[in-house]
Amino acid sequence: MAAGVAGALAVGTLVGALSVSAQPMVVNNQTYYYDQGTYYQPCYQGSESGYCVVPDPNQ
Repeated sequence: MAAGVAGALAVGTLVGALSVSAQPMVVNNQTYYYDQGTYYQPCYQGSESGYCVVPDPNQ
């Protein structure tokens, strides 16, 4: 999936790269990235690496 895709992504969705507007943030010593209403964390799914959509870490 290309970076910068508009629209809501389901939690657990793996994206290969984040857009340049993604902002890093640390919550409970974990690094997240926030971009256009969606939170991401670096992750692996099988042999693929990228960024997984995660729930809002502030809740």
